Amino acid sequence: MWSNNLFILIPHRDLLAPVCCLRPFLPDLRFHTRHMLLPARRRVHLRYDSRTLNNASDWRRIVVSDSPIADFLVVSTSAVLTAAGVGDAEATAMSAAAAWALRDGLGMIGGLLFSYFASRDFDSRVKEWRLFADVVNDVGLTLDMVAPYFGKGGVLYVTSLATVCKSMCGISAGATKASITHHFSVRGNMADLSAKEGTQETLVSLLGMILGVALARYLHRLETSSVCDGGAEDDSSACDESGWNAMVVSWSIFVALTILHVWANYHGVKLLRLRSLNRQRAEVALRDVVERCAEQCMYAVDACKDATKKHKNSLDVPSLLASIPPPIEVNESLWASTKHLLFPGKVRLGARLSETFRGMGNEDVRYCLDEEFRSERYILSITCRRGVGRVCVALRMGANEHAELKAFLHAMIAAQLATKMLSKGKCKNAASWQRDVIRITHEYVNELCAESDGTAASIDGPSVSLCTHISLATMSGRGWNCERLYLGFGPWRIQWEDVKQE
Repeated sequence: MWSNNLFILIPHRDLLAPVCCLRPFLPDLRFHTRHMLLPARRRVHLRYDSRTLNNASDWRRIVVSDSPIADFLVVSTSAVLTAAGVGDAEATAMSAAAAWALRDGLGMIGGLLFSYFASRDFDSRVKEWRLFADVVNDVGLTLDMVAPYFGKGGVLYVTSLATVCKSMCGISAGATKASITHHFSVRGNMADLSAKEGTQETLVSLLGMILGVALARYLHRLETSSVCDGGAEDDSSACDESGWNAMVVSWSIFVALTILHVWANYHGVKLLRLRSLNRQRAEVALRDVVERCAEQCMYAVDACKDATKKHKNSLDVPSLLASIPPPIEVNESLWASTKHLLFPGKVRLGARLSETFRGMGNEDVRYCLDEEFRSERYILSITCRRGVGRVCVALRMGANEHAELKAFLHAMIAAQLATKMLSKGKCKNAASWQRDVIRITHEYVNELCAESDGTAASIDGPSVSLCTHISLATMSGRGWNCERLYLGFGPWRIQWEDVKQE
C-alpha cells in the first residue's frame, strides 16, 4: 500500500510457509552447529579459563572474519599472478614457473633461518610471537599487493620477501597455537579444542573468501567500466580514472581491514592469562615481593654504616606470599616485553662465565665462587657502567627449577637495590658496595626461600599463613604452572670446584 509517499510491503502468509516449515528443525540445527564449532564440556573449565576462552574466541572471530588474509586472498593472488606475467603476451610459462619456484625456495630458506634463531623464545613469549605471526602475515600480504608496481625487475624480490614473511607467520603461529591450546585444555581435551578452533577458522575464512571473490569481481568491473581501447582521448582518460578509482577503493578497504586485524589481534592476545611463568609474568607477580625486600635491604645497607640502627630486620614472609597474585590478575605489558626482547636491559639471566665476571677483580671472583655462592646452584655478579648497575646471573651445572626461581628473585632484588644505591650516591667504593649488595640481598633471599614444613599457599588464601617461604609449591598453590619455568635462562651452565673443601 501507499501511505504518505511510503511504500510498505506486507508479505502474504503463503510466502512465509517455507520458513514456518523449517521452524521445528531450528533447535536441531542450533545443536549440531554448537557441536561442530564449540568444544565438548566447555563449561567445566576453571572459572577464569572459561571467561578468558570466551572473550578470546570473540576477538578471534573478529580477527579471522575481518582479516585481510580472508577478504583479500583473491585480490592479492590476482596481483601476484599479474606480477608473474599472467596476461602478458611476452611472458612464457617456463619463466613464470622458474620465478615461482625461486620465490618459494627463498621463502623456505628464510623460514629455516627464522626457525633457527627464534625457536628458543616460542615457549617463553607466546603472546608476543602470536601477535607477531599475524602482523608479519599482513606485511607479506601488503608486499603481494604492491608487487605489480615494482616492474619485472623487482617483482621477484618483493614476492620472495612476501613468501618469507608468510613462512615466518606459519612457523610462529603453529608454535604458539600449540601452547595456547595446551593452556585452555585443562580437562585433557586438547585435541577437541584444536579441532574446534580449526573448524571455526575454516568456516569464517570461507565466508571471508566469498566476500573476497565478490570484492575482486567488483574491482574488476570498476576497472573495466569504460571502454579502454585507446582510440580516443576521452576513452583513455576515462580508463585512467576507472583504474584510479579501483586502486583507491582496493587500498582503502585493505588498509582499514589491516588496521582492524592488528587491533583485534592485540586485544585478543591481551585477554590471555597464561599460567606459565615467563620473565615478564614473574616480574609482575613478584613485584611487591621484590620492592619490599629491596627496601629492607636498603635499610640493612644504611645500618652497616650507622651503629644506632638495627643491622637486619626480619621479613614478614607470610604477608609477602599473600601479595603474590594468581594468573588471572597478572597482565604483563606486550610493549615492555617486546622492548626487552630487543634490548635485554640491566639484568642478564643465563650469562656466560666471561660475561658474568667481566670487570671484576680476582679477589671479587674468589669471593663469589668460594664464599658467597659456594653452596648455591647459581652465581651472581654486579657491575657498574656509566652510572647504571648491571646484574649477571650464571647457572651451575645441575641447577633445577627451584634454583632458577631463587636466582631470578635474587637478581631482581639486587638490581633494584643497586639502582637505589646508585641514585643516592652510595657507591663511592666500587668493590665494597658490590659486595655489600651481593651479601645483603643473598641473606634476605635465603630467608625468603628457606625450606620449611609449611603447606603451599592457595588461591583462596586460607593456607597462606602456613607457608613460610617462596618455592615452586608456593607458586603452584597460587595457580601458576611451575612444571617448567621460562624465566629467560639460556643454555649456558658453568662448573667450578670447591677450593676450600679440596
